[in-house]
Amino acid sequence: RVLEFLIRRHSADSSDEEEVFPFIRTLLHLDTREFLNVLAMTFEDFKNDKQALEYQQRIVDILLQVCL
Repeated sequence: RVLEFLIRRHSADSSDEEEVFPFIRTLLHLDTREFLNVLAMTFEDFKNDKQALEYQQRIVDILLQVCL
């Protein structure tokens, strides 16, 4: 559920000016290192789970969009 929340393109009460993936952007701005550490630990816990691998790839794709 947390991952589903994080990967939402927009918040529920978004305006036209809101950037995509606002929750991930907020966490990256608050503490980039710790956010990425938590993601790394989460990825490590679910190494062999096919659905988890799909979520991991989705998050990596989103991070690339947000950072570029």
